[in-house]
Amino acid sequence: MKHFRLLVAIDEEKSLLKAADAISITQPGASKLLRDIETAFGEILFDRSPHGLIANESGLCAIRYAQLILNDLTHLRDELVNIKNDYKGFLSVGMTMGATPLMCDGLLQLLESQPGSKFQILEGTSFQLLKWLEEGRIELAICRTNVSPRPETYATSPLGQEEIIVISNTGHKLASKTAIPLSDLIPDRWIVFAPGTPMRSFLERVFRATGEGLPDHIIETTSLLVITQFLSSDPRCCAIIPKSVARTVLNDTNICELDVAMERLDLPNLVVQLAGRQLSKSAQALKQYLIKNS
Repeated sequence: MKHFRLLVAIDEEKSLLKAADAISITQPGASKLLRDIETAFGEILFDRSPHGLIANESGLCAIRYAQLILNDLTHLRDELVNIKNDYKGFLSVGMTMGATPLMCDGLLQLLESQPGSKFQILEGTSFQLLKWLEEGRIELAICRTNVSPRPETYATSPLGQEEIIVISNTGHKLASKTAIPLSDLIPDRWIVFAPGTPMRSFLERVFRATGEGLPDHIIETTSLLVITQFLSSDPRCCAIIPKSVARTVLNDTNICELDVAMERLDLPNLVVQLAGRQLSKSAQALKQYLIKNS
């Protein structure tokens, strides 16, 4: 255990002395542990630099697995406590914004058959969700793997397509129009997702097709609440969102869907787990429900 904790602590502290303090051992003890680890792997894991001890490529790999092992041990303790207390188990999952309705429906269905279950539910971008899978923070995710340089790290099953729509304030000057040219919306303020996300890439592509780049006035967020607040308050704002969550936003009478003439985008969703990692019974049951009902 201390070997794994030391690797993670060195990565966080960039100092052997601070890492030793963090896991409550002496610096000589930490030096010996690190030598033992590097001897066992036959690799130097950290390079000395003006900024302290920096993990090299081998070190980053070792740290990633150390984090997985430590997280697995934490979840093991939680599950043992749950078994002792006659709970069905603890399940940590994640999803992108557009997959929220499907994931929540699946978890509610799981509660019907396993009423003692406890859940942790995280929302994020596909990039964040894949990172959390690798770190062991979540066991299952609904997202996309094309944002990863190592898609072979994951095992996936296809779900349904995710349709995208454009929304705005009902006071927008073009709200009553049909087949609105996208170029007419370039002067507006756009609420957009972070660079590298599938919806941001799509928006950049369709704006480039008009002969223009992304609008100058953009606000980046992954929060549906932030999107709703801006659109409800500002008639100059536009955004694209997954149609699956549109009902929640369009319940606000100050927000409407715009009829924009642009290419249709159906983003494929995947249910994702780490390749070679056995799912818990709760995660297996949830995965089956998601595939069946997508």
